[in-house]
Amino acid sequence: MDAPRDEQTEERTRLSGAMVTNLLEAMAERFGADALARAMERIPEHSGRELSEAMPISMVPIASCEHLLHALAEETGRDVHRINREVNRHATARTFSTLWRLVLKLTSEDRLFSEAQRYFARAYDQGRLVVERDGRAGASLRVRDRPGMTRLAREGFAEGVCELLRLKGRRDVRAETSPHPDGADVHITWRPS
Repeated sequence: MDAPRDEQTEERTRLSGAMVTNLLEAMAERFGADALARAMERIPEHSGRELSEAMPISMVPIASCEHLLHALAEETGRDVHRINREVNRHATARTFSTLWRLVLKLTSEDRLFSEAQRYFARAYDQGRLVVERDGRAGASLRVRDRPGMTRLAREGFAEGVCELLRLKGRRDVRAETSPHPDGADVHITWRPS
């Protein structure tokens, strides 16, 4: 079964295998291994193979991840956008659950956002991230050179950044995303500490 197309496009970008593995583990933890297995059976065979064979050094089409998100939504009877945000939030928290959480708390927001550009380049096979700080409690992130970025991709990316800020101890973190012909615009705000 093909997942419904998001905004009449299919994301062509590929995501690092390490991130895909983390997202799959987050899906299993949040919704159960059985529900994830049943959702995997609903997606096109090539997408299932790409996901199940993901290795840390591989790159996996985001479209395959989106097929799985739609199938998991159908399997669980939940909204795909809520599942996407929840899974990305949980996957980010999993990544920073050990010593990395301490490192994150000791890192300034300016440093965090400057490192985000390098992290973005390692996580995706296309696109670039431009970050502008908006005072003490805001940032504008522009994804460029990535036409056709879907709503699921925008929201998943934004939720990951928001969760990093929450783990850093920031409160009332919010993101607004909007499509751009060459990618996406994400504006994030939080309550200053």
